[in-house]
Amino acid sequence: MRILGISQNHNASICLIEDGEIKLHCENERLSGRKHHAKAYDLLDTIKDSIDYLVISGFSPNKKYNQDYEKYLKDKGFKFKTINVWSSHHMFHASHAFYNSGFDKALSIAIDGMGSEYYFNNDNDLKDGYGREQRATFVAEYPNNFTEIDKDVVVNFKYDGTNDHVKVSNDVSEGQLFEMTSSRLGFTPFDAGKVMALAAYGKNRKYHIVGNQDLYDISNLQKPKLNIEFGDSIQNVYDFCGDLQRQCQENVLQYIKDKVVQTGITKVCLSGGYFLNCVANHFYKDNLDGIELYIEPVATDAGQSIGIAKYFWHNLNNDTTIRKQKSIYYGYERKYDNNVISTQFKDFEVLKADEKVVAAELRKKKLIGVYGQKSESGPRALGNRSLLFDPTVNNGKDIVNKTKKREPFRPFACSMKEECLHEYFDTKLDSSPFMMYAMKTKVSRDIIPAVLHIDDTCRVQTVNKKQHEHLYNIIDEFEKISGVPMVLNTSFNLAGNPIVETITDVYNTFKDSDIDCLYFYETKQLIRKLDK
Repeated sequence: MRILGISQNHNASICLIEDGEIKLHCENERLSGRKHHAKAYDLLDTIKDSIDYLVISGFSPNKKYNQDYEKYLKDKGFKFKTINVWSSHHMFHASHAFYNSGFDKALSIAIDGMGSEYYFNNDNDLKDGYGREQRATFVAEYPNNFTEIDKDVVVNFKYDGTNDHVKVSNDVSEGQLFEMTSSRLGFTPFDAGKVMALAAYGKNRKYHIVGNQDLYDISNLQKPKLNIEFGDSIQNVYDFCGDLQRQCQENVLQYIKDKVVQTGITKVCLSGGYFLNCVANHFYKDNLDGIELYIEPVATDAGQSIGIAKYFWHNLNNDTTIRKQKSIYYGYERKYDNNVISTQFKDFEVLKADEKVVAAELRKKKLIGVYGQKSESGPRALGNRSLLFDPTVNNGKDIVNKTKKREPFRPFACSMKEECLHEYFDTKLDSSPFMMYAMKTKVSRDIIPAVLHIDDTCRVQTVNKKQHEHLYNIIDEFEKISGVPMVLNTSFNLAGNPIVETITDVYNTFKDSDIDCLYFYETKQLIRKLDK
């Protein structure tokens, strides 16, 4: 059986599942070149083989979108059964995390900006009222039993009450607070990571944010606003972001603890866009002793297509097989050979090379794009679509931010040998393969300055040979000449653009930027600009 899941609205994506396994997952932005693209037609053009079920999710019952997707595939000659789901956004976040966790039974918690539309037609106090779900907790069991035990819904009229297990109020979620702050600072709602970066500069605790309904305007649930003036002091911005980070992570920590106490279940899955907050994620790991925690790396709405495809696979097949996630290289199989690379990059110097040569170029302060076959799912570059740099360069962060055209306050992640993690970072974790945690360094700042934020933390990807042999070998060769078992790793893109997907994307980004070199794993070819 083949099930194709489509997540529409922003971060549109598809997921193809066959015999219970993910065969393909990709966001449409990777093909269209438009960040957070809301339609999935570019992806549908790549589907060649038959499908048995088409499952479509969204925030609201927009039948036109669903009918358009159905017609698009049927016009290509496909025959299938369609399942439309729109009112269960958070349940599909929860199912995504649960099925990937490896747990047989767990609490699965979803928190994001806003989820599905929610209507109160059967409640006299809220008759004909409308809101948006923001947070939900489920008891999840195989094959596909998701019992909702708690839900928060925000409404744009004055109300504060509980209807069964559903809390209805004017409070906004932690995820929405980050989105509103990002918008208030002149970024987009999708730039909450920039707010997290600014939080590290905060020094003074002076703002009451979480639960402060006077702080925001939710008269329009589609575009809620933050009502605050920061004056002329940039430090006020830093302090607000710092308070936001602390209050949100403390609030969510307590929420998780309360649900564990309520149910007695000590296995917990977390998903939804809020849980891309790598600072908060490590805070939860540090402060949830006795609780097994799984945090989904494709936590944004791009993961919805995985959640719905997996949910209906287990539903339709009564399948109780546990498939713990071990990799998120779910993209298209991009096959290429020496001739393809030599022809595409004929205007540049094309050399035969290996990981030792790449390490030597890194040591010369060269910014190197690396490219493998299947792209990573989600927003984190894990070595197949990455830019690498020497982490020991004192102004390395500034060099790479300038090349990528990013704001100078934004930090960078590192990829490092898994076995060296505890030598460099203070953490209870033994691995971090999906780059989901920001950890405090244990070494002097001048050893790895390019990958440390202002607060001496770094978002870490641990690498072993089984997980990614090519990247591991580069790091190993770099360690031999530098003494440091890590490299700076950032996504292979320029600010405002999606991560590169194809060889053509690589060529265009390389040509239009100050990236120094490229390295292709499979063909072992190094590309250099002639004036470099």
